[in-house]
Amino acid sequence: MLPVIDAHIHLNAFREEEQMLMINQLNTYNIETHIIVSNHLSPGQYSNLKPLIGYHLEQYNRCL
Repeated sequence: MLPVIDAHIHLNAFREEEQMLMINQLNTYNIETHIIVSNHLSPGQYSNLKPLIGYHLEQYNRCL
């Protein structure tokens, strides 16, 4: 089976225990990487978590 990339997860929407469970089960479900929707640059100690930095259009317009 080919590895899977979870291309859009809001990891911060889950409790810390749930986050750890998901991260620890990456190999079980052959998930190679999580692309984490975030406004933080650091994935912490996990090399398989990749932050995707961005804002929704309505957030951008409020900054103008």
